[in-house]
Amino acid sequence: MKTISIKKDTVLFKSVSYSCESIFDYMEKDPSSKCKTNKMIWLSENEDRARSYGSDIKFFRVVKDLTLLDFVGEDCNYDFSPSLTTDTIDSELVGKMSSILKLIGGSSKLSYQSQLLHSLLTGFNFSVGMQLETLKTISDTLEEIKDSDYELEFDDATISQMKVTPDGKSLKMALDEYIEIGEELDSDQKN
Repeated sequence: MKTISIKKDTVLFKSVSYSCESIFDYMEKDPSSKCKTNKMIWLSENEDRARSYGSDIKFFRVVKDLTLLDFVGEDCNYDFSPSLTTDTIDSELVGKMSSILKLIGGSSKLSYQSQLLHSLLTGFNFSVGMQLETLKTISDTLEEIKDSDYELEFDDATISQMKVTPDGKSLKMALDEYIEIGEELDSDQKN
């Protein structure tokens, strides 16, 4: 697996419509588990890329050298081991995270579900059109299971209602926004 090094004092960018204080509050929801998913914040090394998501830019300065796995570099395919199972993963994944993976990969093996999520998020082996169709399939599945015995609830919210962004957007809202953006793209952009 390739890695990427980010040196101390490098400036990274994020397009956000909320204050720095709210970002830090979000990241402090469970201070005892700094590396858990609710502590992640996606940053760009490229200001123009960050601006493609919105014009309100925050700047973050790296305070120590970082070595990160390169999940989005050219020809970067993360090898999700076939031995990856719910018995061998972080306990945080079991529950709502594994339920979301099932929205993407159905009843296939966890390693395949993980590969699909990786491709959806990074675009590796996926065109923008494929990403759009995957989002539509997830949205359709959420609509199909709504009000059925298959609709799961976590913390008194269904998967559709679950908050997935620091500013409180539900999974359904986030999906709808990305689908709307994707529908406006021409065929060249989708390819």
